[in-house]
Amino acid sequence: MEPAPQPGPRDLSERLRESEARRAAILESALDAVITMDSAGRVIDFNPGAERTLGYTREQAVGRTVAELMIPPGLRESHRAGLARYLATGEGPVLGRRIEVPAMRADGSEFPAELAIAVSRLPDGSPLFTAFLRDISERKRAERELRRHAAALMESNADLEDFAYIAGHDLKEPLRGISASAAFLLEDAGGTLNESTRSRVNAITRLSARMYGLLDSLLEYSRVGRAELAFEMTDLNAVVAGALETLQACLSGARVAVLGPLPTVRCDAVRVGQVFSNLIANAVKYNDRAEKRVEIGREERSGELVLFVRDNGIGIRRQHTESIFKMFRRLHPREGYGGGTGAGLTIVKRIVERHGGRVWLESVPGEGTTFYFTLAPSPALSVPLGMDSGAVAEPP
Repeated sequence: MEPAPQPGPRDLSERLRESEARRAAILESALDAVITMDSAGRVIDFNPGAERTLGYTREQAVGRTVAELMIPPGLRESHRAGLARYLATGEGPVLGRRIEVPAMRADGSEFPAELAIAVSRLPDGSPLFTAFLRDISERKRAERELRRHAAALMESNADLEDFAYIAGHDLKEPLRGISASAAFLLEDAGGTLNESTRSRVNAITRLSARMYGLLDSLLEYSRVGRAELAFEMTDLNAVVAGALETLQACLSGARVAVLGPLPTVRCDAVRVGQVFSNLIANAVKYNDRAEKRVEIGREERSGELVLFVRDNGIGIRRQHTESIFKMFRRLHPREGYGGGTGAGLTIVKRIVERHGGRVWLESVPGEGTTFYFTLAPSPALSVPLGMDSGAVAEPP
């Protein structure tokens, strides 16, 4: 087999011309500024992107130092010192990195820029620098606008929380007065009220009680947002045990199983206990089976600890999986499934989010629902995943 023919001088020359043509085409079409400099920082090449960004023509830029072209006066000495240090030591902290710097246009105006510098070597060993510069003024303006909107949103949320707290706190007193007055009216009037009037007075008492419950929920939601959380390493087994003890009265007839030991995590024990209490109570409440089952456990998803509360209840249709977390949103008639204000899951979501976590659900209507939640991106574990004690908590 004969060896492949080696390229001759003409072939090499042709390849070099093609390579140079491709490089020139890339530089010509690049949107960013691309500036090539020699070891003294003088401009050798200046692409159209650099002309648009800095306001110089190529003819005006070539031969001048990059310091006088684009570096604000106050930073030029630092640039010269950095160049000298690189030439002396070969070390350049900005080389091979993308950094944000102030840059200057031909008219003297400054703008924020993103800069990256690459270095190559000429045949004689001297360095050749290529700077890639991008004007990020629009991005910075967008970031400032986003911060402004975020600050306005935070202020608005604070105002809403203040309103919720004031409404929940201050409106309860007149409601107590209304309810008490209706009770006194029934007591004083005795049997003199006709059935229609008595029914109306009873309606005042009933509606006052409902409004009182709504205000209580609003006040609790506000407290969750306003209060400082007491973070400490907390054994979730003890938290769940406390929640089950508190819920004994409503667990009658339900079988609650804790699937294996739960971990110790850094959280607010009281608030996380409230999360478990609300989810367990809902699991029992929205269940019309003769044998109600609730399972509490944990699993690992992509290295993240996920806690869950699972039931075999009535389930939730897909179109409601987001709306049920909204304040006072109930999917059933007001008195259905034991009534309630519809604030429990909203409070759960608020507590979980204040812990840096998220909450979601998976459900099959008629078969049951599983609520999942996390408490932080990477909570600390004291019990390895995979251990399973099979502990079961039975209501008395």
